[in-house]
Amino acid sequence: LAKGRFIDLTTTLEGEHLLERLFDTTNNPSPQSNDNTTATTPTTPNKRIIQHAITTLQSLLIYGIQIGVKGSEEAQQKMVRHLFRAGDAPQPPTGTWIPDWNADCIRRLKFFRDVQLGKMLLAKLIRKRTAQG
Repeated sequence: LAKGRFIDLTTTLEGEHLLERLFDTTNNPSPQSNDNTTATTPTTPNKRIIQHAITTLQSLLIYGIQIGVKGSEEAQQKMVRHLFRAGDAPQPPTGTWIPDWNADCIRRLKFFRDVQLGKMLLAKLIRKRTAQG
C-alpha cells in the first residue's frame, strides 16, 4: 500500500524505503506475549486504517517541509506555484485515498499543501502528553 507514496517527501531514497516499511504488513513479526514468546495469531490491521495512516503521514511530512519556510501564506503559495498545471483536477477532500498514486499526485500534494491531517495528529499527541512527558 505504501510503495511509492513517500517519493520526494524525504531527503534520501533510504528515508523513503524506511517509511514504506513502516506499513509493510507482509513482513511484520507476530506480536509477542508477556513472556517473550511469539503469539500464535498475528494481527493484520484493517486496510482502511493503513491507508488513513499513510495519508496522515504524508500530510505530516508536507507540514514538516513548510515549517522552515518563512513568509506569509501568500508568499508560500508563490513558492509552489510552479507545481500547478492547467489541466489539474481540483483538490480532493482531506484524507482521500488515491489508488493510482504517481508523480503527478505527489506534485499536486505539494501544490495544495493539505496539512490538516498532520496537524490533527500533532494535536492528539500534544493532548496525550503528561507531566512525565
